Amino acid sequence: MPDYLLQRNDSCCVLYAFCNALRFYGHSSPAPGNGEWERLVDFACCRNGSVLRYDRVAASLGLRLERIEPEQAVARVPAMVNVWGPRPGGSSLHAALVIGGTNGLVRLVNYRHTTGPLIEEMAFTNVPMPKPGNINRRAWAITLNSLPTK
Repeated sequence: MPDYLLQRNDSCCVLYAFCNALRFYGHSSPAPGNGEWERLVDFACCRNGSVLRYDRVAASLGLRLERIEPEQAVARVPAMVNVWGPRPGGSSLHAALVIGGTNGLVRLVNYRHTTGPLIEEMAFTNVPMPKPGNINRRAWAITLNSLPTK
């Protein structure tokens, strides 16, 4: 099992999803507390908000994003899905990484960010996503493009 990163309050959920996708594929990734992470947070412009330039940030990590329907996420792991924040009264969007699932269940990394559990399995129908037709109902398959050279 990859050593996934539990999201902290130091940057955006999208950045954690990208780094955990690298770990899903068996590669290392930047991690909180080192210079590489700090440079990535600055490049992504997400120290105090959401990642800007999803595609450019993913490409800088050797990843490629492909827009998919949320219902395709389990079949296209790893995939990032937009969900409503899991905190009580959560009306903000949050990105969680889908790493698998079967028989109507989905395995998510960082669904309950900052508190855990790190990996959680639930019925796909219980994942609080924006309703069909809502512009925020989005998902991306994350594939390896090419790893940047060090």
